[in-house]
Amino acid sequence: MDLDTESLSSLRSGLKKVKGFPMEIQMDTKVKMKMESLKSKKVGIRITCEGIRGNVPTGKSPSLASVINSQCKVDLRIKIWKFSF
Repeated sequence: MDLDTESLSSLRSGLKKVKGFPMEIQMDTKVKMKMESLKSKKVGIRITCEGIRGNVPTGKSPSLASVINSQCKVDLRIKIWKFSF
């Protein structure tokens, strides 16, 4: 997404805060399900996490994100032919 000057300035000020800046992460992956002797093929899931606060790394050491108050939601992605539900 292209950034305009207002969102760029708010992003820069958020990077300088000690608490870090809020992030939302969305992942798409596939998993296999197994229940006793019943096994499934790979099923797609989408994981969306909100409330993660990231910090800007200083120097060469990586920084860790704070996930204390984060909330994650998992959606099952069933694909029939070319359509996802």
